[in-house]
Amino acid sequence: RNAIYSVTADALAMLDYEITDYYYQFVFQDYLYSFKNMTVNAPSKTYSFDIKYNESDNTIIAKSGDKKVDDALLSAYYQYFLTLQPEVKDNYTDGPSSLTAVFTYTGSTRGKLTMEFVKQSGRRYLLKIDGNAMGTVTSTAYDHLVVYAEYVMTNKGIPEP
Repeated sequence: RNAIYSVTADALAMLDYEITDYYYQFVFQDYLYSFKNMTVNAPSKTYSFDIKYNESDNTIIAKSGDKKVDDALLSAYYQYFLTLQPEVKDNYTDGPSSLTAVFTYTGSTRGKLTMEFVKQSGRRYLLKIDGNAMGTVTSTAYDHLVVYAEYVMTNKGIPEP
């Protein structure tokens, strides 16, 4: 139709979106069963979880070595990665990773997804996904990723994020 519409900028909220606004929705939204392995290199220990998805009964079987781990605990732990909310800054300092999480997809069409955490201060860690700086997360969020990996191994409860 022959019409002209005008739209104010405040009606288009996505114009003000930052990278962190898209982070949860688009960057890292895979289900846990999209991966065949999740390896977390924490400061004092490495945790590796092999994941198998059974489509017939919609269940996940997770193991660490020969030890079966509770799939609900592993899913809760994975949610802490999904719900990270990095804050974008103007600059970051680079250095060695304090924690690295590598997610290996099932199938051979997709490579691995790597998340790295680089200490920026006593209360902030830079989150990098596949080498790209996403922003900083709090030390509390980082601590959850370190501590709750051990909780999965020892079958302790993990609170919902």
